[in-house]
Amino acid sequence: MKIERITLNHIKMELVSPFTTSMGTEYDEEHIIVRVDAEGITGWGECVAEGTPFYSYETVKTAWHILQDFLIPSILGKNIKSIDDAINNYSKVRGHMMAKAGLEAALWDVFAKSKNISLSKMLGGKRDKVDVGVSIGIQKSESELIKKVNNYLNEGYKRIKIKISPGYDIEFVKALRKEFPKILLQVDANSAYELKHIKLFKELDEYNLLLIEQPLGYEDIFNHSKLQRELKTPICLDESIHSLDDTRAAVELESCRVINIKPGRVGGFTESKLIHDYCASKKIPVWHGGMLESGIGRAGNVALASLPNFTLPGDISASKRYYKEDIVEPEFTVNKDGTMDVPTKPGIGVEVSRKKLLILIISIITLLLNGCRPGDSESADIVFKNGFIFTVDSLSSTKEALAIKNGKIIFTGEDKIVKKFISDRTKVIDLNSKMILPGFIDSHCHVISSYRYFTELNLYGLNSVKKIQEAIKKYLLSHPDAKYIKGRGWSDTDFPKTGPNKKIIDEIVKDIPVSFSSDGLNS
Repeated sequence: MKIERITLNHIKMELVSPFTTSMGTEYDEEHIIVRVDAEGITGWGECVAEGTPFYSYETVKTAWHILQDFLIPSILGKNIKSIDDAINNYSKVRGHMMAKAGLEAALWDVFAKSKNISLSKMLGGKRDKVDVGVSIGIQKSESELIKKVNNYLNEGYKRIKIKISPGYDIEFVKALRKEFPKILLQVDANSAYELKHIKLFKELDEYNLLLIEQPLGYEDIFNHSKLQRELKTPICLDESIHSLDDTRAAVELESCRVINIKPGRVGGFTESKLIHDYCASKKIPVWHGGMLESGIGRAGNVALASLPNFTLPGDISASKRYYKEDIVEPEFTVNKDGTMDVPTKPGIGVEVSRKKLLILIISIITLLLNGCRPGDSESADIVFKNGFIFTVDSLSSTKEALAIKNGKIIFTGEDKIVKKFISDRTKVIDLNSKMILPGFIDSHCHVISSYRYFTELNLYGLNSVKKIQEAIKKYLLSHPDAKYIKGRGWSDTDFPKTGPNKKIIDEIVKDIPVSFSSDGLNS
């Protein structure tokens, strides 16, 4: 399929309540929504890199840079025959799994829609419903935690996961087990502990936990193998698993008995499927993690979780769990039996609300990449190079070069790349380190001034003393009981020789105060 246009939307969604983990407290979530347009089909993906580098080294800014400058140029304008074809095009890029996953997800959506099948079916899903759980951040007290857990159980969630950190662990687990002795319960440390805390984990062993998620270092595999040997509760690895190779190492070292799969963490659905299939062959259960996705990312999560070896409830909560309003329709909900329906319509199976998305984009920024890509045969009309192009993009504010075709910007970037847009007919302007700024058009309304415009004597455009005096006379006739006259709008050019003078008014009004402001409100 010909990849014609790719749009990046940096969004910020406010959480319904603060979400606290061992890494800190989040009040909102920043992600990048990726839109791919190919031969009349639009695909959507979500890059789950956050505003901070606490869960991963990737952030919104690094992902934006990698997408804009490396991943997107490798496929834009090309005929992409398959997902593997796209991946091969940017295979030189090492790491940056979240950036890759966001783009790949949008491509999966495009290809599934082109075949008129659901994403679940294209991925190899076997279920029309998936078991779902809920993740609860660290609470200030056991009573607050018990209240939240009770509410989520009433909403139908099959499994409860609580975040833990030193000082917020064993007592909270004890309290929950006393109140809810039979629920499926697991804990997530997000790498908050060390091997020296083994006594604590042996205490947790006594509370019939489904699993302990990522207790030790965020890239560690070896030390987890030491800890797992001492525990009967399965350890689940999350942050340590970035690829199929990491998964093999963890399984062979017996570092864990469960694997958490997040497409964003491992580079996309393709690598996720490889990990899923390998774990199935080794009889290692997997479950789907969450990154506080919008409905776009959540749709992909549900589709992936429909594969057969996702045997444990995933962190795939209802839309309202994190956000007052999602950006997809219909929003995701939890059934009374603790499951979530797998969308069956083509692609991700839900519609993106452009109106809701636009509101979120306006609050941050959007970047549109369209038209020619470097290497296309069509050249630019004008190229500016060797300068500072101010892009009004908070993620990448200056570029060296700019290419224009048919009155539209088709490229901003490095001098060495813009050369590919230059032909014999291209006008090339060397900025010699000068800056190009975008043009600004100001359109606004002063509410108070607008009110005065319609309620006071309007002198705009009268342009002569005679016309101003006639306007005053008409106003007096229509307002015989007026105790004063206020107006605005006269110009200095209305009085070419003498300038404004009170005699002009006194000839018409003699017994009440009169005040007229100029059109610029300066006189």
